[in-house]
Amino acid sequence: MYKKLVKGALIGGVTVFIWSMLSWMIFPWHTQTYFKFTNEAEVAKVLKENTSQSGIYILPNTSHYSNNTPTKEMRKAEEILKTGPFVFASIKLGGMKKMGLTTLMISLCSYILAAAMISWMLLQTQGLRFLEKALFVTMIGLLTAIIGVLPNWNWWHFSTAYTLITCLNLVIGWALAGLLMAKTLKT
Repeated sequence: MYKKLVKGALIGGVTVFIWSMLSWMIFPWHTQTYFKFTNEAEVAKVLKENTSQSGIYILPNTSHYSNNTPTKEMRKAEEILKTGPFVFASIKLGGMKKMGLTTLMISLCSYILAAAMISWMLLQTQGLRFLEKALFVTMIGLLTAIIGVLPNWNWWHFSTAYTLITCLNLVIGWALAGLLMAKTLKT
């Protein structure tokens, strides 16, 4: 069982990694969901002037309000919530380097780890035929999209196009991995 688990992890993880690279680097569908600020330099300047550290920022950030927060400040936040803009942003003040080997290796390892867990689950099943095994893995990709992506659409107002493409990307990647894993993990 150990050999099958390792084989399934490697085949599934590498498959999803390759699909992900193709999906992000070859197909334009992800980047079509991103918009450009009118004046990026000005927005960057405002962000640097108004953030103290890298991290997740929300505008308005009412989670830091308490009973001691002045009513005037709370009303301003309520007005921003009503009129906009609402912002949920990941900010890295130091900038980012081009995608390097470390980034790629972390991504590959995370897919291999996920594929190992899925391989283990597949090895616990009995009597599934090839297509049923492939569908099993595909459903895990769909489940990942439902519990890992859809809540962000709901709570943080990610665009519908971005959300659908991210979900579809997960399902396709794990469907491809499922086909190869099903062939590899014969019981």
